[in-house]
Amino acid sequence: SADEISVNNYFRHAYYVFRALCKLSDRDIKDKGNTDPKTNLDLKSRIFSLRLIIQILQTSGPIF
Repeated sequence: SADEISVNNYFRHAYYVFRALCKLSDRDIKDKGNTDPKTNLDLKSRIFSLRLIIQILQTSGPIF
């Protein structure tokens, strides 16, 4: 039915977002000497993606 397709799309898109955030959080940090997230974009991206992953896991309920 249309509702099942909609739910399946919802889960698939949620999975893709989660997977992309996991990949982003696992990227190498090129400038490891610079530990200031304000100037190190790689570090800032890692911190942001990890915060989003935590938020997803804490608020998703039993579905995720």
